[in-house]
Amino acid sequence: MLFRSTFAEPVKNFCLLAEEREVRKGIAGPIKLIRFVECRNTLTRTEFQARWFEEYAQHVLAMPSVRHPSVRYVQNQTLPPEQSDGWGLGADCVDEFWFESEAAAIAAFRSLATLDAGMSSLTARITCVMTNEVVLHDLDRKSTRLNSSH
Repeated sequence: MLFRSTFAEPVKNFCLLAEEREVRKGIAGPIKLIRFVECRNTLTRTEFQARWFEEYAQHVLAMPSVRHPSVRYVQNQTLPPEQSDGWGLGADCVDEFWFESEAAAIAAFRSLATLDAGMSSLTARITCVMTNEVVLHDLDRKSTRLNSSH
């Protein structure tokens, strides 16, 4: 099984403040892949962000499994830097992907793992979670509909 466990160690509590950057608009499908990324301690936060948010994002956008029109891709820069000191889960950024199916998410996960191996000088650890996301009420769509009907 590809996704056997979520975290290598117990996560006591988790709170993350981040600035969202939409890299690729797409339909927010029901399957979501979330990646908590920790940068190598050999890089400054500024160096990591410059490479992750620009160079890495361009490599991701070139992948066939992410280029599909329905895939949405968002990068979140953590504010302030999260530290894993036994409380929570350390992350320098969080990538989010939405897919129409579990098979599409797994294909992208495998492609991302290959890309990550080739860019291992950037990251110390990437923790992935795949979930079935349910949107109970989309306020943005409602407001768009209301605005377009007037």
